[in-house]
Amino acid sequence: MVALGLPLAALAAESAETTVSICATAQILTDDRRPQEAKALIEERRSVQDANQPPGETTQAIPACPEEFVAAQSAIAAAIALADDASALRPQPEGDAGDGVVESWAAALERAEEALAVDERNGAALAVVEEAHANMPAHRAARSWDVFVATVRPLGPLLLALAIGIAGLGLLSRTLTPIQLNWPILRRWERGIVSWAGLLSIFAGGLLLIWGPVSTTDPRGLPDGWFDVGFLDFWRWAIVLMASLTLGTATASLRRGSASTRRGYDRRKLAFGWLVPTWVLSITAILAASLSLQSTSFRSAALPGAAGAALGVYGVATWLATRLRLSVEVKGAVEVKGASEQSSKSEDTGHGAAHLIAMLGELGAKRPRGIEIPTGSDVQALRGEALGDLPQQALAQVVVRLLQGLLGTRPWRVVVEDHGDERLAVVITRNGRSAGSALVERQSLLAKAMPGRPLDLYRAAAATIMTTLAAHHQGFDGLCGATDPMALARYYVATSDRRPLSDSLGLLRSAVEADPGNWLAQVALAYARWRGKDDTNSLEEYFKWLDDFVINRSDGVKGFLPLRVRALHTRAVVAVNLSHKTAVVRQWPKRPAPGHNQAQMTENASRSTEDIACDAIIDLWKGLAWLAKDHQNIALVNGLVEASIGQYLRAQDCLAKGASNDKRSQELKRYWAKAVTGQVRTSDPPNECTNPRTPLGEYNFACYLADLLNKENQSDVGAGTTRVQAPTTSVGVERTIQETETRRAREDHILQLLRRNIDDPNMRDAMYEDPTLTSFVNTEMFRSELAPLPLGDLTAMDSFAPYKERMIAVGLTRPERVATRQVTFLAAELRLDVTEATRLRRIARTVVSVPISVARFDIAQVLLGCGVEEFHVALLDEVKDGIRKCVNRLRLTDEEREAVRDSLKPYVVWPAGPAAHRSQALHRATSRLWAYWSR
Repeated sequence: MVALGLPLAALAAESAETTVSICATAQILTDDRRPQEAKALIEERRSVQDANQPPGETTQAIPACPEEFVAAQSAIAAAIALADDASALRPQPEGDAGDGVVESWAAALERAEEALAVDERNGAALAVVEEAHANMPAHRAARSWDVFVATVRPLGPLLLALAIGIAGLGLLSRTLTPIQLNWPILRRWERGIVSWAGLLSIFAGGLLLIWGPVSTTDPRGLPDGWFDVGFLDFWRWAIVLMASLTLGTATASLRRGSASTRRGYDRRKLAFGWLVPTWVLSITAILAASLSLQSTSFRSAALPGAAGAALGVYGVATWLATRLRLSVEVKGAVEVKGASEQSSKSEDTGHGAAHLIAMLGELGAKRPRGIEIPTGSDVQALRGEALGDLPQQALAQVVVRLLQGLLGTRPWRVVVEDHGDERLAVVITRNGRSAGSALVERQSLLAKAMPGRPLDLYRAAAATIMTTLAAHHQGFDGLCGATDPMALARYYVATSDRRPLSDSLGLLRSAVEADPGNWLAQVALAYARWRGKDDTNSLEEYFKWLDDFVINRSDGVKGFLPLRVRALHTRAVVAVNLSHKTAVVRQWPKRPAPGHNQAQMTENASRSTEDIACDAIIDLWKGLAWLAKDHQNIALVNGLVEASIGQYLRAQDCLAKGASNDKRSQELKRYWAKAVTGQVRTSDPPNECTNPRTPLGEYNFACYLADLLNKENQSDVGAGTTRVQAPTTSVGVERTIQETETRRAREDHILQLLRRNIDDPNMRDAMYEDPTLTSFVNTEMFRSELAPLPLGDLTAMDSFAPYKERMIAVGLTRPERVATRQVTFLAAELRLDVTEATRLRRIARTVVSVPISVARFDIAQVLLGCGVEEFHVALLDEVKDGIRKCVNRLRLTDEEREAVRDSLKPYVVWPAGPAAHRSQALHRATSRLWAYWSR
């Protein structure tokens, strides 16, 4: 018995140890959110325990793991309760309220996740979570992403191969950009089609080249349905579409002529360098892709892929090569002296590049500016990111150059070597090929026009760059036919300096001589020749030149519209000035007048200058209406509209005289409304009370009001003395008073407008020379209000004003004393160097040579301005004209003015004033006296 009990005891001990291990495992499973497994394990242990119970044993053994079993059951019950709550919280369908309260999916998901936190294998909770994920967008997107990642993961090697292949094809496109210089000149939408077609063709070609053979030879491991016949055919059709678009774009560019008609282009090289290859590649791609449809063989995937990739490479190369991106680099030449020789090297100046970019921006990136003459040009192609320079740090320059050379981000590169104020060299390259160069020298640029004139050579460099870019890109029509770089540079220098354009006649003549098709220089030259003249012949000649330009030279020409509208404005102003000089223009150009047909055209017809001015103003507003359609011209339109308000009112007054002009008057109002659309001003037509917003607009409006006064005075003079006789009725008295008050208010308005601009020397000179203001500036009202006072003494002159206090302190205020002073004494007394003292004494001697009068110092200023050092009888006519204008503009009494004229009679002839002016002055004085008496 003892031998039998020992094995039984050992077996019992082993069973107890196993039970303890199972209980611990069950507890771990319960804590690990798997109570169902813990319960199953305990129940299995209990079944084994019951099976091992000895036969005949009546005492029931204690169940195994009672505490762990209770914990597992409690967890299962808690999870079931939470899952039931989650099911109850789900949104119920309409018409079925269910047992629980309708809650959001978020609340149901939260309760289900709590149940899974207790029992992760609770079926009801899992179903709620699955349903919630399907109905909640965020969870649905996350699950879709997980599915996508799981699907695409087998494609990792193929995606890497595709990325490497596309990158290689892109670099191949970059290497093709230097193969030629004259790439096609494409419009923006054409470049867009070629570039996008090229990019998509590279992608489709690479896809078929790399993935197509794999799908047709070894499709194992690839997602089902991704690489079947339909997938391959989709990309084949894509290649057909991209090739067709490229072929159509190339053909359209050839028919339009933009690809082969620019000056400087080698048409044969362009045809065989771009058009023929594009046609061949496009047709090959179309045939290869269309003939391989509905096929899964290796060749049916590789051939269209290769053709599409080749077309895409050439399309992307075209896009990279034709980008308008410019890199500017300026180097300064520095002399290096060695032991035996002297050489030079180039160093980056930094500030020079910024200066050149500013010049290019002024010439080719800003909106049209300048009322009568363009400021720079009307080109806007270099706006945005077109211009760029290198960074200042040496390491950064190396990195930027390397990236630009590798990626081809800036096909154009400009290198300028600055040799000082006398010379600089410009080299322009496109994709590494030389596109242009110039050696700009100060003497050759100015020629014999103005040898001593200050000159910024960077303006010539900018003009060289602009003409080079214009031969290879769209958007440079605003150069208005300019092709010669030096001619454009001379025009740019002449119009950009702060001096009258008449001083640059030599430069403009040289520009027109070198490039007759440069209409920017042609218009500026005509302006410099005739704009400042007020004689009838000059006005008539200038008007006919402008008339020929706006009708025969610029009408309908692309890029000429801003310049043409400026010419229309000048033409209207000249026509108005001409109408004040003569009533009729003879030998009118052979062209029908408005409202007449071709059969009624006469070659030598005479026309009223008032009608000519009216037609010119209507043409101006018609041009402004067209110009306002492009929002890029809004600044120019605003300036011209403000400057032309008086012209509009003048045309309406002219049209109001004829009963048959109602239609033209309505047309003029429509032009006004179209021109001012989008501005702050409303579209209501202006009237006599309108206040222009620009100085030029105020001046022109004052001219219009003065013209009204002139016409009223002429009508009064023509009516004789009956207009100034005492009215016999109260109505007549009231009307006379009202007319007088209206005239006085109009005169005050003119004075107010002119007073705002009297400080501008150009405006002040124009007031005295403008035919429409001639009568008004000669009135006592204008002279007493706006005419300048004569200079009081020597210290008031421009040359002596800086030394006024010193001259007063030593008593040198009389010109005779300064003129007779020794230079050394004068320099010591005024604390000046000998050179400056010599100059001052020479000026004083000029003043002494002028006859003594109240205007003596002003006349001396005129002499000095004309380069004359002594007043004598043999003065040039232009000097005499300057003296007359000076005396007439001063604020003098009639006695003082006559005294000045008498002192100058041996030297200057004074013409008698017109009788009409005297009668007008008499009529105005009589009218004012009558108004005063009537009150």
